[in-house]
Amino acid sequence: IAISGSTKTDFAKLLDYPPERIDVVHHGLSPAFLAPGAEADGGVNIDRPYFVAFAGTPRKNLPRLVRALAGSARRDADLRIVGPADEGTRRAIADTQLAARVQFELQLDEAALRRLYRRSCGLLYPSLLEGFGFPILEAMASRVPVLTSLRSGTEEIAGGHAVLVEPLSV
Repeated sequence: IAISGSTKTDFAKLLDYPPERIDVVHHGLSPAFLAPGAEADGGVNIDRPYFVAFAGTPRKNLPRLVRALAGSARRDADLRIVGPADEGTRRAIADTQLAARVQFELQLDEAALRRLYRRSCGLLYPSLLEGFGFPILEAMASRVPVLTSLRSGTEEIAGGHAVLVEPLSV
């Protein structure tokens, strides 16, 4: 079983395994993202409009995303990054002088993450490599727009319902 067609292809190629013996079964989504609920309760402070992004590994492509935000005509929106910054992301924030517009959300439970999505302008997820991409499903279930990569499992999981970008291009 593979979590996406992209993972199936990679697995079959890397291990010289017959692709017809691999079934694709996409992940499900936590019911917390599907349930209607009051979005006015606390947990996420909103001073300005913002986009959501995810940290974790260099493949999340955050330094390039920060540079893209710096060059964007949209100056009224911040970036809320879920997870800790790596060195490359910190350097990109310093180089672009965007420290005032970038915030890190380090500890969010499901309810707070759902509020973060639902109050956002959208998800920015230009990952270089993903087998699946839970944030894409979470954002879509939270009814916010998604921008993601043309590569790997992200395009497949978006299913034609996201803005797709070349992740190597700022």
